[in-house]
Amino acid sequence: MNCKAEFKIGMNMAGAVSAGAYTAGVLDFLMEALEEWQARKDALSAYLQNPVGPAPELVPMHDVKIEVFSGASAGGMCAALAAVMVQQDFMHIRTAQERGTSNTFYEAWVNTIDIEPLLQSNDLTNGKTLVSLLDCTIIDTIAKSALTPGTPRQRPYISDHLALFLTLTNVRGIPYRLTGDPTATVDEFIAYYGDKIHFEATIPGGRLRSAVAKPLPRGTPDTGAWPLLQEAAKATGAVPLALAPRILTRDTADYTLPPWAPLCTPSCATTGPLPAPSFPIPPPTTIQTLNVDGGVTNNNPFQLAHDYLAIHNPKATDCRNPRPANEANCAVITVAPFPANDQFNPDYKPATCARLWPMIGKLITVLISQSRFLGESLEVLTSGTSFSRFVIAPSDEVPPGVSALQCGSLGAFGGFFERGFRAHDYLLGRRNCQKFLKSHFCLPVNNPIIGAGQSAAGIYAAAITRDFQVPPPTPAAAAAFGQVWIPLIPCVGTARPVVNRPARAQLASDRMDEIVDWIVDRLKTIRPQLLDGWCAGSAQSHRMDRFSARHSEHDQK
Repeated sequence: MNCKAEFKIGMNMAGAVSAGAYTAGVLDFLMEALEEWQARKDALSAYLQNPVGPAPELVPMHDVKIEVFSGASAGGMCAALAAVMVQQDFMHIRTAQERGTSNTFYEAWVNTIDIEPLLQSNDLTNGKTLVSLLDCTIIDTIAKSALTPGTPRQRPYISDHLALFLTLTNVRGIPYRLTGDPTATVDEFIAYYGDKIHFEATIPGGRLRSAVAKPLPRGTPDTGAWPLLQEAAKATGAVPLALAPRILTRDTADYTLPPWAPLCTPSCATTGPLPAPSFPIPPPTTIQTLNVDGGVTNNNPFQLAHDYLAIHNPKATDCRNPRPANEANCAVITVAPFPANDQFNPDYKPATCARLWPMIGKLITVLISQSRFLGESLEVLTSGTSFSRFVIAPSDEVPPGVSALQCGSLGAFGGFFERGFRAHDYLLGRRNCQKFLKSHFCLPVNNPIIGAGQSAAGIYAAAITRDFQVPPPTPAAAAAFGQVWIPLIPCVGTARPVVNRPARAQLASDRMDEIVDWIVDRLKTIRPQLLDGWCAGSAQSHRMDRFSARHSEHDQK
């Protein structure tokens, strides 16, 4: 086991639709800050071993390491992109006008995805069957380009066993028998639809930490599970009906642990045999599943990243990572483009909300909000005493009632309508990430990991403390853990200058006219298949009604 004092990080990305551009911007700045800090740490470390010439720039010397990415929906797509990008070089984006860059985050989320290709009809060529309201061939193109590994680069702040978890909604379902009694006269089964898939980066000669993880060999796109990753990334973001569902070939061994079971099981949990899926006997080696947006069943997979850190944390107790600021040795950072804003409404009128159309809209909100709530401990989040979990959410200097995000309109599809919206949110993600790193993601000097870094700095420790000290996040934290705090990821080099507030974009009327024309053309193209599907469904429903009526008459006789 590696006993080096490192602060381990899990990055969790909640669902976002087109606001995935915001999440991508957060990840872009995070990587820039880590790169700039690591370069200066390396220079100072070399100088401490051989102090010849002037001392280089002083920076904190503690160590951090990203261990796991988790994500759902657009957040899952960002997590998949990140798992590839952190292994290679890419430029960082500082203006909205950048095009043709080596930054896959920006190319995928700002420059490439757009409503125009989504309203084409390339998905219906050669007599193909309609599977979604939008044309998803552009998503296939992005996935193939963005999720193919390039020349790998070793980074000390990225784990050799970097894990990736994507949530899925498996509409086929995994069936489970409700009784273990083989003499029962009636078999009862129930299907579970929440699903996930686990990938792990590997190095030459390296072994997987988990038996069910799918290997992603660095720099070798023709081996391992890279094709599966492309399909899984498209699946986790497949908004039902709007985007195409995806078929994945899964190992039945993936379901040895039930999909609902936590990765880390506390000692107080009820023990006993785990329920096995009701597969044929002998079970097949693989099955095909049909998958849509992972956010339908788990839009905020915080628990996956948390439990993964706890499993590999020697200081975790009963699946609980240390939370006090002077003990914390790991944390999950959740990027939440759409944080909850469900305040109590004293004027709520149940009778009005019970009408058909308001109820349809509210049910959608209920499903999304509930899937975001899963896995998060309300008690811990509101106590202000936990330094093992953090949230980055959109913040901007806007008037009351105006959303900080521009991609949030039209049910979060608005970003697809205007590149400027996506560019704004990307740069806002960078700005918010910098603010988070400077003001919130910090620990006191009496934390052992921060202390180890200060010890490594030797005679320069006092100067580093003086130059990088930040205010405690709260008065209570200052009272409990002292006044001297250090950023966990300091912003130095190109990450030091304040990221300017991005200019808000406008959707031009001419652009809206074009979009309306594209919508009309798409509807004309898909109308025949829509009507055929509707008529076929109606006919089948009518046949079922007649079948049920005949059996009802027979039962009465």
